[in-house]
Amino acid sequence: TQINFYHPDVPSIIAGKVKTFYQTYGTEYIGIGINDNHSFTQSPESKLPFTTPGGVVVQPDDPAYKSTVFFTFLNKVAAEVKQTYPGVKIVSYAYFFTEVPPKVELEDNIVIVMAPANEDERTPINTENQQNNNYKYKQRLEEWAERTKNIIMYNYYGCCYA
Repeated sequence: TQINFYHPDVPSIIAGKVKTFYQTYGTEYIGIGINDNHSFTQSPESKLPFTTPGGVVVQPDDPAYKSTVFFTFLNKVAAEVKQTYPGVKIVSYAYFFTEVPPKVELEDNIVIVMAPANEDERTPINTENQQNNNYKYKQRLEEWAERTKNIIMYNYYGCCYA
């Protein structure tokens, strides 16, 4: 399961944990991500249209729905952390249901780690071969690059061959 990204109290609770972690360890890059699974449904809101702070309505069957809900939540965390610690970066993976870029702008202290779980490491990620798994990751990376310049690539070397 995941935490409830819809609950209005959760972003402040998580932001508080981030600030305490920073105060304790001084780590400027702090990871907050989804649990390592595709599970999403935690409340009745998970099946309802989601309205972004900017007024965009995203339907549950939209491929960007779950990512939009998650990154709206993460934006709230990042904004609160930035008020106290402007140098702290919130790092989050773009994989599973957050692989699709959200329909919200990202706070400038969010860093995306693109994690192409099914990439073909024998082929460059920027392949033009549409039959190769990496082609979809190339497209996703280009979509992410339209939203932020804070992107890091993560690779599963020796793990998964298509």
